[in-house]
Amino acid sequence: ADLGRRKAFLITITVFILSTLISLVLDFWAILFGRLMSAICLGIFLIVCPKFITEVTPNKYISVTGSFPILIGHMGCFLAIFLGYLFIPYSGDESEISSRGWQVVFAAPLVFSCVSLIAILTYFKFDSPQYY
Repeated sequence: ADLGRRKAFLITITVFILSTLISLVLDFWAILFGRLMSAICLGIFLIVCPKFITEVTPNKYISVTGSFPILIGHMGCFLAIFLGYLFIPYSGDESEISSRGWQVVFAAPLVFSCVSLIAILTYFKFDSPQYY
């Protein structure tokens, strides 16, 4: 069944928020499951987001806005590396991982996904024109 882009966003963002919260638990299998679900949600975003942008953007702006998902993805990778540098101390001894900075790095997507959820619920109230 075809849900439409907006509903797909809402479901995926909700699952992404839950999977990010699961990955913050201090259990190997919970972290593994949470990260797996986050990766699946990210894959869905990479499919749905460009389609939604293409369907709602006027033709003269499609060439500019079409690259936004890729640009934002690369900025997210940079942010993850930067946060890892800031919050995860490296002493050279791999057996000494006592820092909880990894939780800051894993929790960072919560901020952006909550902002996205609020934006979809308040600003993007309609689905793309194909699904009216």
